[in-house]
Amino acid sequence: MPCCKSEEYYKWCKDLPVVDYKDGEGNEYCIFHAPQGKKGVSVEEFNKLVFEEIIKAKNAGKFCDLSGTVLEGDISFDEFNEDNPLPEILFYEAIFSGNAHFSRVVFSGNADFSETVFNGQVGFFGTTFSKAAFFQRAAFSKNAVFSKFIETTLTEETSFSKTMLTTFSERADFSGAIFSKEANFFEATFSKEADFLGAIFKDVYFTKATFSRETNFLGLSVDGKIRFEGINLKKVSFLDTDLRKIDLINCIWPKKLIWGIKPRRDVLHDELTLFGNIKDEEEEDKNFFQRLKSRFKGSLSEILKQEWSGFKKDISCDKGKIKKVEILNRMLKQKYKEEHNEPEVSNWHYGEKEMYRKVKRLRRMIPFTLSNLYWFSSGYGEGPIRAGVVLLLLILTIAVLLGITGLIPSNQSLSYEVAGIKGWADIMDFRNLWSLILNTLQYATFEKEPDFVPKTIYGSYLKFAARILIPLQAALFALAVRNRFRR
Repeated sequence: MPCCKSEEYYKWCKDLPVVDYKDGEGNEYCIFHAPQGKKGVSVEEFNKLVFEEIIKAKNAGKFCDLSGTVLEGDISFDEFNEDNPLPEILFYEAIFSGNAHFSRVVFSGNADFSETVFNGQVGFFGTTFSKAAFFQRAAFSKNAVFSKFIETTLTEETSFSKTMLTTFSERADFSGAIFSKEANFFEATFSKEADFLGAIFKDVYFTKATFSRETNFLGLSVDGKIRFEGINLKKVSFLDTDLRKIDLINCIWPKKLIWGIKPRRDVLHDELTLFGNIKDEEEEDKNFFQRLKSRFKGSLSEILKQEWSGFKKDISCDKGKIKKVEILNRMLKQKYKEEHNEPEVSNWHYGEKEMYRKVKRLRRMIPFTLSNLYWFSSGYGEGPIRAGVVLLLLILTIAVLLGITGLIPSNQSLSYEVAGIKGWADIMDFRNLWSLILNTLQYATFEKEPDFVPKTIYGSYLKFAARILIPLQAALFALAVRNRFRR
């Protein structure tokens, strides 16, 4: 009887003899489809049979069908190089029981690894896929390496999944790989670290892919288009990559608390790692007040120590990396501006200015630099709540200080039945306080005859400050409101 897998795999093994093994149901197997350890030959002898099948198909000018083959152990295809390329080959549903090495291997035709199971490490060191390469629903149980030292070239369409999951259970290294045509990682799962350092793509799609650990797209080069759709980017690094060329659709970014603007803003993973602000999922899911309470929990000395520790981390970060994150934020801002996506423009504008403020230690440490004032007063023109609160506090503060220095009616008579304001005792009168605030607003709007005038030179300085600072803060408030609701 022929192998029990003959019908399932298009009878490519129907003429092969069966081995001395039957499963529990009495089924017989050829040597290629027999389970590991049941073939009756050594690993070396079995690999020799595999190579003979490949050479036989190549000499006949046909494709080599090895679908469903159970590889006995470690196997290396490195003899099939540029001078002796592999023919079109089918490893559909094959099982690589040991390590599989394709170092410098050249595939002259299509290479189909659909639903293939790699139980050992997989190495594509300098591999050339001259035609289409398919990895739909392939399972990588150990390291899958597309070496960064020797380029792996994929010249036709490469698909890692279209209908079900392709799973990389261990580290997947595509560093330096060259994808000359379309590559598709649809619903692929990267359970451990994934590295695309310096990879070159023509067109690549990461639709609904899952990155469970740190993933590097550092120095990614995109000649065509690359799409991330429905991806969680909380652990993905994009340093030195031109994000303007990447379509980011319904992606989930890491979040970071913004005081007085909104509970959290979208940030790059690189920013969180740079400043040591990575939080676990439980911490991120807390609402604004829970996170605020958590941040300022403990005694005053403990809170101050914690805040000082965080500040020291900020000012000791690598300047070069901060500058790179600033550039990434600027790229995203430019990208969304071209797409007329104003909410995203606001988000990444904030990130760009935040990195600009932090890149220089002196600028970060001196409170009254323009960057710090711009951040504090309006969240870089993106926080109407913060700008409005600061405006109200500024008006109230100047009004109270004017009251302390003393004011008298400008027309030498009672103004709103107030004969004058001479200090704290008068300020505590509710009617006097409202008069102070109104008078301060009259200064700020350059009214020619305000209700009260200063009694001292200090009051005159405060009047001058009111005419400069309040209109300026009001303008920042108007800018922030416009940026929040712009269309």
